[in-house]
Amino acid sequence: MAENEENLDQVELNDDVAQNVEQDETRADESAEQAESGEESAEEHTAEELAGIRAAEALKKTLDNPESLSPRVQAAVKRTEEETRRVEKAVEGTKSNPVWFVPLFSFFLVLGLVWVIVYYVKPGYPIPGINFWNLVIGFALMMVGFVLMMFWH
Repeated sequence: MAENEENLDQVELNDDVAQNVEQDETRADESAEQAESGEESAEEHTAEELAGIRAAEALKKTLDNPESLSPRVQAAVKRTEEETRRVEKAVEGTKSNPVWFVPLFSFFLVLGLVWVIVYYVKPGYPIPGINFWNLVIGFALMMVGFVLMMFWH
């Protein structure tokens, strides 16, 4: 009985080796085709990039032939595709702020904070003679920053 199990293990191992050889030959053929067509050769990629490329190709081949997938996986693929479509549709209608918007409200927040800190560290400054109104100015600057922040998308 132990001999049968060893024989089965050996047969499975031989099948795995044969599949790996076929895959390596296929990859070599694809690399040669890429080199002929002027695309990047496999030698320019790191091992991790090659593994990612191979995984993406295998996934694409599997998804191109959905009959080979189990019903649960087919349902998961359909859900994922539907969710991707839904997200892409939602993203199309979103607004975005100009590039300068975040630095602007950040500037007002920081300026107001610095104004208040300067007043507490050295009373009478930043504007001498108006005393506690320096606090009002500092908090007003911070409020401008917070109001702008409310419109940030």
